[in-house]
Amino acid sequence: MPSPRVSRELAEMIDQLERQLSLLEEYATKAFSETRSEFLPEVASKLRILLVRSKKNSPLLFEVADRLGLVPRVRIDGPPVEPLPGEPGPGDEITLDAFFDLRAVAISTSTGLVMMTKRQLIRAWCEQLGGVHEDWTVEEALVNAVRTPIFIGGMQPSAMELRNCARTALTYGKQIVQFGREKQKA
Repeated sequence: MPSPRVSRELAEMIDQLERQLSLLEEYATKAFSETRSEFLPEVASKLRILLVRSKKNSPLLFEVADRLGLVPRVRIDGPPVEPLPGEPGPGDEITLDAFFDLRAVAISTSTGLVMMTKRQLIRAWCEQLGGVHEDWTVEEALVNAVRTPIFIGGMQPSAMELRNCARTALTYGKQIVQFGREKQKA
């Protein structure tokens, strides 16, 4: 029988956030700057720890932000195209949490078009392709997303999306750590 759970102190959580961000930065450098694709699942696994909610996981980045009383916000950029009804478009400001629920990729499968959000892509990548787990049967949409023969600037769109998620998490995560450190000093 498991023992009762004890909440971690905020200072320890800030330390862990800083450590996870440092590892994410290291893996992202290897995956994207050094173009070492074997590090893509590692990037996804760090993003999962930082950003993805599940039955047993409260994402570290958002848990620390909540405890500090922060609600990070993102301004959507991109070409001035009309968004789908109910979705934010260029110039709109949304929470960082909501940002990771935006669509990342649309993939053609044998049953039709499948949409994946940023969080779904992160989770599927790390849970099925070796970040935290290696599945021997994999969702067709994920396989199609990571094996697409389309390259933009030398990178597949799904890897580009993972890179963008890592950059965003690093930018806002570092701001949260800095805010937390300053608050601890006060």
